[in-house]
Amino acid sequence: MAEAMDGTFKDLMESILEGDVQRAESLIDQLQRSGCDPMQIVTDAIKPAMEELGRRFERGEVFLPTIISASMLFTDFNKNAAASEYLSDAPTIIMGTVSTDIHEIGKNICASMARIRGYNVMDLGCDVPSEKFISQAVKHGSGTVAVSSTMKSSLKYQQEIVELAAAWDLSVLVGGASCSPEWCGRIGAAGYSRDCVEFVQVLDELHDQS
Repeated sequence: MAEAMDGTFKDLMESILEGDVQRAESLIDQLQRSGCDPMQIVTDAIKPAMEELGRRFERGEVFLPTIISASMLFTDFNKNAAASEYLSDAPTIIMGTVSTDIHEIGKNICASMARIRGYNVMDLGCDVPSEKFISQAVKHGSGTVAVSSTMKSSLKYQQEIVELAAAWDLSVLVGGASCSPEWCGRIGAAGYSRDCVEFVQVLDELHDQS
């Protein structure tokens, strides 16, 4: 039984790495029907496969559709209460696009990469009021808020969020087409990233320091 389960774990990892979500879902269902602990499915197959996907993406060996599919699989699976216990100690990141800005493709990709890296991600969507980032961070015990701004006219909301976050000792990461390292330094944000690869690197550095 153990050998058969090990083989299924290996097949599940391969299906995730190949972007075969339908096969991955079928294998997960097979493991659950056989009585496998959901937490073991995460630790022995899903999480290591996603970590490897992240490494391959950084090397340019896989592309965004595979990353996003794997992230959705991981998110859906972790809606299971038993599986989500595995991530109870993982850092939670509050993410979103600032008020008046409806662009979120880049933010969604960053959220996918963060989930693959093993972070809990609460994505608030786009056109998010500044106060909501703070209230959700406080509510869910998150120390990190990541905010995107694509338009120059919405940059002021990143600054507003940094100012609001200071009262709660929250770290704010900024990014988006209108953002820059200089802007990050000017408003006192904790970090800047220009793409999803840099984003997870900044997240890792921030949480290694905490």
